[in-house]
Amino acid sequence: MESEITLRKNIAKPLKSMFRCRKTFSLCGDRNRQTSKNLGIKDKLALVTASSDGMGRNIAHTLAAEGANVVLFSRSEDKLRTVCQEIEAQHGVKATAVAGDMTNHNDVLRLAETLRSLGG
Repeated sequence: MESEITLRKNIAKPLKSMFRCRKTFSLCGDRNRQTSKNLGIKDKLALVTASSDGMGRNIAHTLAAEGANVVLFSRSEDKLRTVCQEIEAQHGVKATAVAGDMTNHNDVLRLAETLRSLGG
């Protein structure tokens, strides 16, 4: 129980900082307002896990909108391919799909090799 409390404290502080920053940097909100910020990640490589749907997919699109090339990692290969096609069409960056499970050692090794081959 004590280690769980310590873990919560160690996680809570960075999360509070992130939410405090939300006021100055928001990627959501009014669609008519320009929401893109210059994060300085153009042409960088970003890994997004659990990226075939939901929040991971949205994060991948947001990073791509900032000019980052993305590597998407998730268990659903078909969904990953669809998201990669969307990202490349909408944002003009390179999107690479790697299907796999983060709990599978061989899948993680394959992901690492893909990242190395792309310069990450």
